[in-house]
Amino acid sequence: MGMAVTASLQIRTLFAPFDDTTAAFLAFVASAKKSLCINIYGFHLPALTATLIAKHQAGVRVSLILDHSQEQGKAEQTEVQKLVDAGVPLLVGTSPVHGQILHSKFTVVDGASVEHGSWNYSLSASMQSNDMHFVDDAPDYAAEYERHHDRIRTFILLHDMAYQPHGEVEAQAALTADDDAPKASASTGRIAA
Repeated sequence: MGMAVTASLQIRTLFAPFDDTTAAFLAFVASAKKSLCINIYGFHLPALTATLIAKHQAGVRVSLILDHSQEQGKAEQTEVQKLVDAGVPLLVGTSPVHGQILHSKFTVVDGASVEHGSWNYSLSASMQSNDMHFVDDAPDYAAEYERHHDRIRTFILLHDMAYQPHGEVEAQAALTADDDAPKASASTGRIAA
């Protein structure tokens, strides 16, 4: 159950294929200075992969959650392996109810700004009819998305460790230093005491 957030928000909305959603999204991600919190269903955008690797290497905290059914695709597997090879923290999983898809599509930048909508992070998304919404400078609003990300991350750590990519960094790296979520071993899936 989500927490109601009352706020005055300014929302910028773009519609693919009429607006340049790819450029807008990549600029949004590139603006991160401290953290990137991402939940995404479809992930095949090489420029995003490169940006996430660069941000991670520059010390930006990256926490990425991908849908298991999409992560298995040939195009997506290549991008995921690049992230794994670069040590970018990511988890792959399913919905907490009956192993359904993880269909959320959002990014939180620096705990304050949110992008969300129907737009997947893929090469084809900008050619399809999709919407994308940017909410800047709204930390309370962003916190709700981060809480959802953390709930899904905790579920994956408890139940979906078998889905983690071969060679994936320890799942603990996907957790923030101040996180109270259970810690699980990527190799065994067991929660540490």
